[in-house]
Amino acid sequence: MSDWTLRGDRETYRRFQDELDRAATTRESAVGERSPGVFLKYGPLRGNARLRHGLRRWVPGLELPRLNEYENLAWLRREGFGAPEPLVAGVRFEGGWPAFQFLITRKLAGLRGMREFLSCAPDPARSTVLVTLARDLSRLHRSGFVHRDLFPRNLLVDGTGERVSFLDAWRGGPRPGLRGPSYDLACWMLYGADLLEPGEQRLWFETYCQARPVPARTRGRLIRQVVRQRQALCRKLARRPARLAHLPPPSPDWEATAWM
Repeated sequence: MSDWTLRGDRETYRRFQDELDRAATTRESAVGERSPGVFLKYGPLRGNARLRHGLRRWVPGLELPRLNEYENLAWLRREGFGAPEPLVAGVRFEGGWPAFQFLITRKLAGLRGMREFLSCAPDPARSTVLVTLARDLSRLHRSGFVHRDLFPRNLLVDGTGERVSFLDAWRGGPRPGLRGPSYDLACWMLYGADLLEPGEQRLWFETYCQARPVPARTRGRLIRQVVRQRQALCRKLARRPARLAHLPPPSPDWEATAWM
């Protein structure tokens, strides 16, 4: 016996219901644009992930991933941050356990990924986007929201660098969690250490600390936390190199000297 739990616009769900029912039955995964301006992603929950996320829903304040992402995207947009508009999310249960999940959003048009933007933008635009991201992230953290997947692949940028949008925001949220703001900084600098020149790193960190604000007396502790957590991320990637996809491994010896 199976059942769906939905969050959001049921009419949008009905437009894609046949595809979702079929994919849930065959345990397929997919990510992509389904109709002009509509982005859909879905996939099964298996093994340990099914058990882990199935237990999460019994903990107050925790949601299953796609439902949590729906709520987080809605929160980001309400607070004035860039993020896709969530239309509907759902989880299919089988025997009382989550077996399949999906999320449908509006596609953000005319934006580029952060890595692509940094690879071709002139220096003024690079500085602009770093200041924009630092200020947005400081405001995000002041609000109590930790993203927990703040890698360049999850950041989209407009043509000027004056608007940054957050993607794939299912792990964290605007509530206390096991990870703090330093983890977001470590995720960003996992590849930011290689993408940014030392002066750009200094500009980003100084802007973040001033906007949050982070007092000078506590910055050293924050830097040490970021370096330690980034090293843990590097070790994790080394154990699971398939997660790198087509990217080179990040430099493991970054020590944040530009921040000091």
